[in-house]
Amino acid sequence: MLNVRRDICVGCGVCTRVCPTGAISLDSNKAKIDQGKCTYCYSCMKACPRGAIVVVQTGLKPGTVPSIQELRNNLLYIQAEVQKIAQRLKSLQ
Repeated sequence: MLNVRRDICVGCGVCTRVCPTGAISLDSNKAKIDQGKCTYCYSCMKACPRGAIVVVQTGLKPGTVPSIQELRNNLLYIQAEVQKIAQRLKSLQ
């Protein structure tokens, strides 16, 4: 699940513009994610200049099997993190 760190969000609106499903709106000058519309594409998280959009692990009970969607979401998150690290490394060269 994606969540907005309201202590970091400055309400710039970048996330609202990149969200393909319109799941993000501004509420009191802070981003707000409609979890029912969110498809976990991580576009908002990648685009946020302040890093205010974060993944919140919902956690699984021991002995349960994650759904395909949960596995896909985790993979997309890891992919986004690897891309961030690659960009940072490239900027250091």
